[in-house]
Amino acid sequence: MCCTRLETLRLLYFYPESFNIMDPELTALLIEADELEDELDEAEEEAWWLASASIASRHGLSYCCAVPCRTAPYTGDAYVLELLKTRQPRRCQEVLRMPYQTFSNLVDFLKEHTSLERSRHVSLEEKLMIFLSIVGQPMGNRGAQEKYQYSGDTISKYKISYYN
Repeated sequence: MCCTRLETLRLLYFYPESFNIMDPELTALLIEADELEDELDEAEEEAWWLASASIASRHGLSYCCAVPCRTAPYTGDAYVLELLKTRQPRRCQEVLRMPYQTFSNLVDFLKEHTSLERSRHVSLEEKLMIFLSIVGQPMGNRGAQEKYQYSGDTISKYKISYYN
């Protein structure tokens, strides 16, 4: 740390975003302040309590009061069903990067010759469409999360399952 213990604690209180809570030096400082609580003067003790409260509130706002972010009125499944139901040649080519019949044949092939199958909430067609969206278009994990309304973990799981 670049400052005295009191200055560091005050900086932590007023600018908590500038500190990495997992920083070993910061953790050591807070543990030391906690252990030396009896030896802290009034200003250091107040700064320690304010810094602790700041860290706790920042953690609470970040992790305990999470705001849902995948809240579109449609689901990925609804999007896939709508696309496959229309069978519009141009749209299928743009989204799937292949004609509808080729996509349908690929799904049938995967069902017969691989261990890939429908999961509890995601159809094989949707899994394949997620995979094709990521590898066939300039779309990353976050774009697929938004388009299909799934978490990053779910998107990664379906993308990786095709590589294995």
